[in-house]
Amino acid sequence: MNKQRVSARRGAVIPLVAVFTIVFLILAAFSIDIAYVQLAQTQLRAACDSAAKAGTSALVQGKTDAQAVQAAIDMANLNFVAGKSMKLTAADITVGQSQLQADGTWSFVAGVKPSQAVQISGALTDANANGALGFFFAPVIGITKTNLTNTSVASAFAVEVCLALDRSHSMCFDQTGTTWSYPSPIGTDWVKGIKSEPIAGSRWEALDAAMVSFCNILKTAAAPPRVAVVTWGSTIGTNTTEYSLTGQTAPAVATDLALSTSMDSVYSAVHARSTKVMLGGTNMSAGMDQARTILTAANVKPYAKRIMILMTDGQWNTGRDPLAAAADAAAANITIHCICFLQNADQTTTQQIAALTGGKFYYANNAASLTAAFQDLAYSLPVVLTK
Repeated sequence: MNKQRVSARRGAVIPLVAVFTIVFLILAAFSIDIAYVQLAQTQLRAACDSAAKAGTSALVQGKTDAQAVQAAIDMANLNFVAGKSMKLTAADITVGQSQLQADGTWSFVAGVKPSQAVQISGALTDANANGALGFFFAPVIGITKTNLTNTSVASAFAVEVCLALDRSHSMCFDQTGTTWSYPSPIGTDWVKGIKSEPIAGSRWEALDAAMVSFCNILKTAAAPPRVAVVTWGSTIGTNTTEYSLTGQTAPAVATDLALSTSMDSVYSAVHARSTKVMLGGTNMSAGMDQARTILTAANVKPYAKRIMILMTDGQWNTGRDPLAAAADAAAANITIHCICFLQNADQTTTQQIAALTGGKFYYANNAASLTAAFQDLAYSLPVVLTK
């Protein structure tokens, strides 16, 4: 009798196990669909954000509303959502202005001139070329697809910019990333190198060329930002080897140009350093602190976005921790975009600075990518996502 009862109980459990196994498999399958929807929604938001910024960047460059709409369409098409290029039409794109509200938020208003904002209404539905998002497993219960929507707004604002450029002696080295290796004909003659201004093939000359593109792009902007120039190295006094070789001293940081809308003046301030001997180590925080002082001065425009562009070819080796300087900048609502230049450069600190302040990080391993980084920044400086 006992054996029969045990056998009966075992027989009753088997169907339950089968039912629960099926339920578990169904739930696991549905979790794949849920994750797929979340991924597609993230991709849709990224595509709409990119399109809005591209359209607004076109407006900043002085292009027409129609050209801005086309720029947004083209950018969306470069983004993939659920495995397909994102499709937008002119009907999905609205041009206007973002206006500050009493509660400190920004509200998009269509059709207001001059145009300085672009709104993107992106969707995956059967009513457009993207189509609704299809499911993998939900069709077993009669659900085959779902619609996804997203609205993004990018706006152009007044921008105050300070370039914080590394002028430590390593900027006179060549572009191989090798320490104490100068362009020809200096080569490894470090005494001659210390006495010489940066020559063709040096890191500073690559920066000089990049600044040509940066300034030319901002010249064409409908409302160019004000830009200041700060250069930094480390303090060189009369008791240093550098002074004994060159007879020159140098401050850790200098303001080469106050805030100006003249891009010719910006380039001239940078280029002027090409004719001077560059001395010292890498006191990164000195440059950052001086740039912060400029961007928090009383003459900075109200509501302007405050941007610091920090460019260096290496790791800091003197002065206070740059992350502390970055924290001070973040507290002052300053965004720091960082460009770390050349092979073998330590990127860790600059990556952390950009992340801490909400900025972009660029690793430029050669002169061409350095120019590309400055070009990207010039096009995007006045553009901010407001929704």
